[in-house]
This record gives sequence, C-alpha cells and structure tokens, in this order.
Amino acid sequence: MPFGNVAYLEVKSTASHNRRWILQAKYASPEEDKIPIEHRFVCCVDLTVKPEPDVFVFPASVVSEGLTYFYKVKGFPDSLSYMLALNNKPRHKTKDPKELTVGEHIRLEKYLENYCILGIQPLKN
Repeated sequence: MPFGNVAYLEVKSTASHNRRWILQAKYASPEEDKIPIEHRFVCCVDLTVKPEPDVFVFPASVVSEGLTYFYKVKGFPDSLSYMLALNNKPRHKTKDPKELTVGEHIRLEKYLENYCILGIQPLKN
C-alpha cells in the first residue's frame, strides 16, 4: 500500500488473559465487510505483559485464519463473539502434540510490533 492510502485499524486489548482476545464474529469473515480486506487491520494489545505491553498488528485475513484454525474441529459456535487465543491449540485438539497453537499457525512473531505492515507512513513531529 503506497503512501496516501488508508488503513482501517481496530484496536482490541486484554488486561487479564495473556494473548487472548474476544472478537466479534464478523472477524471470521472479513471478506463480507464493506471495507476491502487488504485495508483492514486488527491491533491486539496484550496488557498482561510487563513492563511494556505486546502489540500485534494483524491483517484482517490473518485474524480470520487464526479464528478458523482455532474452531476448525467443530466449527464456529452460535455466538456473536469468538475467541482469538494465540497460546491455545484448536478446540478439541489440545492434547495432540503435533497440533500447533493458533499463534504458531499464523506465525504471530511476524506481527509483533510490525507497524510497517499497515503500509502507511507515520506522522512525524
């Protein structure tokens, strides 16, 4: 995305559950949103980490991939919200040693404080 484009950024935070956020169900199907998926991002802030919080900057497609992976065994629940749990394995697969956690599956370290992924230029004072 060259300079001048717009990025839509939604910020979610957790102060009580390490690397786990409750998101609206719409995050599982970002292609249905009116805002083009390539312009949508979710910033997940983990305030449980000290002394500084962890900030993950995820493209909407990566959040969708993580949610789909977590709920892959039995599908999405009949709920208005879903859990993005980076340290967890998919539901009903928690004892399978070969199964990756959600964070491992989406390569979470790639998105840790990676503000460049937004494709926008920060304002300078």
